[in-house]
This record gives sequence, C-alpha cells and structure tokens, in this order.
Amino acid sequence: MIFSVILCVNEDNPFLDKAINSILVQDYDEFEFIIVANNCTDELYEKLKLSTKDKRIRLFRTIIGQLSFNLNFAINLSKGDYIIRMDSDDVSLPNRLSKCNDLVIHKYDIVGFSVDLINEKDEIIGEQCLSGNKLSNIMYKNPFVHPATMIKRSFLVSCKGYLGGFQSEDYDLWIRAYRKGGVRTHFSEEKVLNYRIRDGQSRGNLLPYCEVASYFYRELLLHPNLNNLASFIVATGKRLFYKFK
Repeated sequence: MIFSVILCVNEDNPFLDKAINSILVQDYDEFEFIIVANNCTDELYEKLKLSTKDKRIRLFRTIIGQLSFNLNFAINLSKGDYIIRMDSDDVSLPNRLSKCNDLVIHKYDIVGFSVDLINEKDEIIGEQCLSGNKLSNIMYKNPFVHPATMIKRSFLVSCKGYLGGFQSEDYDLWIRAYRKGGVRTHFSEEKVLNYRIRDGQSRGNLLPYCEVASYFYRELLLHPNLNNLASFIVATGKRLFYKFK
C-alpha cells in the first residue's frame, strides 16, 4: 500500500463530514484512511463509527487529547509508504491522491503542496502557493501547510515521529528535519486542499508562537551559531509582537 491518510479529531464541527467525505471520493482508490478519535465524547465516537462502513477506514480511539501523540499512534498503525495528513475541517480536492501518486517515483521525504484558503462558508479568500519555498526557510517561517503534506513514513520514523507542541508539532518536525540534513523535499504549486480559516484554530493564537520560540532556543543551545540565534530572535519577536496586536 502506498498511502495512509491520517485524520485526528477530538471534537465535532460543522465541517467534519465534508472533510471525511473529501477523502472517500478521491479518484485514486488504493489507500487506507486512519481516523483517531482522541479524548472525544461518546457521541462523536458513535458518529464516526457510522463512517466505518467504508472498508478503507480504520477507526481508533484514545484518551490522550494531544495531537503529537495521536499522530504518532496513527503512524505506528499505518501500512502505507507515505503519510497523507488531513484535518477535520479542511477539504481535500478529489485528485489529491492522484497528484501524490505522480510524485512517488521521485522518492521525496516531504512534499509540500499549495492550498486555497477558504472561510466558514466555503468561499475562497486567498491562496498559499509553496512553489519556490525551501526547507531552509524554516529558520524564519513555516514553509509547509501541514495538512497538505505528503511525508515518507520511513523518514518520519527516522526522525522519531512528532515530538513537541500542542499546536505546532509540525514546525518542530521541520526544524529537526533541517538539522538532520540531506532531506529530499519538494514544494509544489499544485493545490490539493482547501485550507479552512476559522475562529478557534491555532493559527493566530499565542501558544504556537511560544512553542516555536522554545524550539529555536533548544536549537541555539544545541548548536550555538548566528543562524540559530537569528531564528530565536525572530521567533521571540513574533511572540512579543503578538502581545501588542
């Protein structure tokens, strides 16, 4: 099996059914869809159980309400060569997995796809094009849209999975990947996802700014150099700027 699509969810939302269905209607059919219900209500779990009539879905439940743990849990259970991330309020385009399959031959470790930004009414309000990005951009900004990534499972295992952050677990992974070196990345202008911007998500919250600053402080202590110092200063500045927004 080539692809394992992973979705972790801990609360119901008006977009969950659409997110799940957007995977089930893919024009590429050879995949497994792992859904992890983490620290959720019985009502949500029972609702998710109704979707397991589709044999491609594998549903699990944990009591740990932390995304990094549940992503690692799903990866450990996955059978695919590549992990496809999916969030519970976004919409995958129907040819997403076909576009991923076109790139498998290149054996990239991480592929970052571009996205359209949508609001709560499914209206396109912008885009995020990743073409031209580099992994080295991680020193100053997140070069990937996490739920629009394709990641080689063996690479994730070699990085020891997701380690940190309640709301920025992907940023920590990219930083460690950059430190590891030799990572085969590809940033595509192809759009595979409608990425939803809505109230209450981590984007724009204080915690991820604090977490990212702490990652770069770790990197600075591990490898004292000007790049890590500059990255720590930029990340800390973003956190301090947030205070005055």
